[in-house]
Amino acid sequence: MTKLQASLLALLGGASYGLLPGFAKQAYASGVGTGPLTMTQNLIGAILLWLIALIAARGQSKPDRRQILQLLLTGALPGLTGAFYYWALAMLPASLGIILLFQFTWIGVGLEWLLTREKPGPSRWLALFLLVPGTVLAAGLEGGSSPQFHWLGVMLGFLSALTYTGYLSAAGRVATSVSPWARSAWISTGATITTSIFFSLFLTGDGGGKVGDLLLYGGLMGLFGALLPTVCFAYGVPVIGGGLAGILGAVELPVVLLVSRFFLGEPVGLRQWLGTILMLAGIYIGEKGEHFFKKTLEY
Repeated sequence: MTKLQASLLALLGGASYGLLPGFAKQAYASGVGTGPLTMTQNLIGAILLWLIALIAARGQSKPDRRQILQLLLTGALPGLTGAFYYWALAMLPASLGIILLFQFTWIGVGLEWLLTREKPGPSRWLALFLLVPGTVLAAGLEGGSSPQFHWLGVMLGFLSALTYTGYLSAAGRVATSVSPWARSAWISTGATITTSIFFSLFLTGDGGGKVGDLLLYGGLMGLFGALLPTVCFAYGVPVIGGGLAGILGAVELPVVLLVSRFFLGEPVGLRQWLGTILMLAGIYIGEKGEHFFKKTLEY
């Protein structure tokens, strides 16, 4: 596989994530509740990943009992991320929901500093300098035509960023010797179990709507939220590296804004696009800027 092909796969994986809020909003409009939708998405995603894992992971290293437990617990983090995120989308515009989720970019910098005791380099500080005002503009917090605010939704969106940060930190450390397909399947299984427990505790009266709508939208979200990005990143990341994959995967952010504007009919103004550009620039500098600063200092 060429680097261009791998880059296109990473773009496709990120873009597929960007379609999910549109499917979720359409599901809510058809009467499907947050809990059943999220559980169905995770269940279908886990089934699809297991079907591939049984074939693709044949002959490769399998996890032992300890690693299986670690992977299931790791899966609790993306499970909670989806639970918080889709619950937030029931109260907020999709364009604001994704901005809140993308706060994992600067939260991750803080977590890395806390875990490694190493201060962020110049590129990370510059990235934060762009991410913070970018968030203010993209979320409409500066005034003017601000999106509808629901403070529980905002809190849930921010919680989704926290749990996603935890997942990104844990995923690279747990059972790394195991086949990526088996790892993905076990993590997805952990996410399914977690969302089932979560919504049985917090949204017990959440209706599932029509079975056909639930299976349609849950299936689409399982396909575009679990199977497709997993396949794209599994094949693309080893070729282009995690840093470039993270940058290309950030295409999710503008895709959500496009879906919000043209598919859902939500207002997305010039300031939100400017904020999004600043956030994408911050992500790029955070991933690639350290090499530039190192070369500059050496010169």
